Amino acid sequence: MPDRPGVAARLFRQLADQGINIDMIVQNISAKGITDISFTVAKTDLAAASDTCVKVKDEIGATE
Repeated sequence: MPDRPGVAARLFRQLADQGINIDMIVQNISAKGITDISFTVAKTDLAAASDTCVKVKDEIGATE
């Protein structure tokens, strides 16, 4: 996703609005304005978290 202030917040706001609890977040060092971000959720939230990520992907400019 683009390494700009507020982009990750939009993703995590959507997840929070769905009641999905994020356990751990890891963000890699940015390269050419793009960064990788990983996070963990409970197995019971996996499907909802995945659906939410797919829905917000284009809005935040994520590639995967």
